[in-house]
Amino acid sequence: MCGRYDLNSPPIKLKTRFQTDFGRIAQELSPRYNIAPSLRVPVVRIEDGGRRAAMMTWGLVPRWAKDLSGIKPINARGESIAEKPMFREAFKRRRCLIPADGFYEWKRSASGERIRVRTAGSLSGGRDGGLPGQHPGQQSEER
Repeated sequence: MCGRYDLNSPPIKLKTRFQTDFGRIAQELSPRYNIAPSLRVPVVRIEDGGRRAAMMTWGLVPRWAKDLSGIKPINARGESIAEKPMFREAFKRRRCLIPADGFYEWKRSASGERIRVRTAGSLSGGRDGGLPGQHPGQQSEER
């Protein structure tokens, strides 16, 4: 599961890649090479029948949560996302794409040291792509 990723494509390339305008959020799209949970990130979602780019905070707050300050899950397992109560509704109705150029995983070296390994070019079978995501709905940009 991805815990960090990078995005360094310029807005014009993102516009072509995701077939939507990133102009409204372009000022927030400087190259970033270590995007971590809880940061604001660009997403592409369907709104009013078309694609829309928006900035959202990485981390899912379940609808039933009363306190928005607690720990937020950042990933879901693909094999169980449709059944888990925390992710089920967003998976069915509020999917989005997270523009990314690569992502990082941590592996153990032969000596036992934790090393970061970047994976790039494998998103969307080697084509420019994004990571799958879920958004919490219309109020999402405020949460």
